[in-house]
Amino acid sequence: MERFVEQRSVAHGGQRPLVVMGSVQITSALFCYVAGSVTLSFIRRCGGIPVVVVTANSKQVPEKAGMRCLALVEGHSRAMMHHLCKNIIQESRGDRLLLTQVLATTHLTRQQQANYRRLLDSFYQIAHSNQLPVQKALVGDGPLDKVLCSVVEDHGVGLLALQLPPGTKAMPQHMLALLRSCRCATLVYSDVPARASMLRKSGALRTSMRLLNSELAKVHEAIAAETSAKKAET
Repeated sequence: MERFVEQRSVAHGGQRPLVVMGSVQITSALFCYVAGSVTLSFIRRCGGIPVVVVTANSKQVPEKAGMRCLALVEGHSRAMMHHLCKNIIQESRGDRLLLTQVLATTHLTRQQQANYRRLLDSFYQIAHSNQLPVQKALVGDGPLDKVLCSVVEDHGVGLLALQLPPGTKAMPQHMLALLRSCRCATLVYSDVPARASMLRKSGALRTSMRLLNSELAKVHEAIAAETSAKKAET
C-alpha cells in the first residue's frame, strides 16, 4: 500500500495524498487485535501521510451540506492546521472550523495562561490567512480522550484533527484511547521524518526513472520499426 500511495503522490506533483482507512480492530475488546491493526501499522510506517481513521464508533459522519471540523490546538500541530485549512475545509461547502485546547490543569500561572493564549492566537492567524473564520474556540481540562470525545458529541463534530508528537514511533496511549472511543472520523497528521523524507524522494525518483526508461524504450522500438520498414521498401 505504501508504494501505491507514493505513486499517487508522484502523479499529483508530490502533494501529500489523503488516505481514508476504516478499522474494526482498533475498537476490538481484545488487545492482540488492536496491536495488530493494519491502520495503526500504516500510520506508524508512513510518516507524513495524513490518515483519516473511521471506526465502528464513528457514528457522526460529515454531512454533504457541510461538516464541523474540530482542530486540536497544540504547540507541535501547526503543520496539521495548515494542511486542514488548505486541503480539507471548504467554506463554500458549508464547512465550519472549531478549535479546542485541552489543559492538564485549571491552576495555571499567568505565564502559562499567556502561552496558551499566544498558541491559540497563532491558530487563529493560520485560519485567517486561509480566509477561514473560526466558528468557536473551546477550552477544557482533564484526560485528552475524555475531553475531546465530550466536545465531539456536544457540538456535532464530523471530523477531529490532531497531530502526532514529533519523534513518535508508536501511537500514544491517550491518542489510541481517543481513536477507540471517538464518535467521529479522526484525521491523524504527522510530520515527515528526515530519513523517511529522503527515502520517499528517492522512491519517487526511481519511479520517474522507470517511467522515463519505459518511454525511451517505446521510442527506440518505433524508430527500429520505421527503419525496418524503409529497408523493406528499398
